[in-house]
Amino acid sequence: VFAPQEVAKLDVECRGFLLFLEQIGVMNAETRELVVERALALEADEIDLEQLKWVVLMVLLNQPGQDDAAFTWMEDLVLDEPGRCLH
Repeated sequence: VFAPQEVAKLDVECRGFLLFLEQIGVMNAETRELVVERALALEADEIDLEQLKWVVLMVLLNQPGQDDAAFTWMEDLVLDEPGRCLH
């Protein structure tokens, strides 16, 4: 359940993404709430999915004892650029 101010700033795609990350074990409910808190602190009127991904990545990076696999998964998701080829 999201509060009215969270719904106003985080669109359906962002809220769905947060729930998805929690369901697959990338973050727990406590981490989700921290991500929402940090996202609401941004000065933007609305947060898009790309901005939210960066917030999630920064929160995971700064959580002591956070599962490295969850951070790596999220890092790959944020830094993945379609069409980018590394040789």
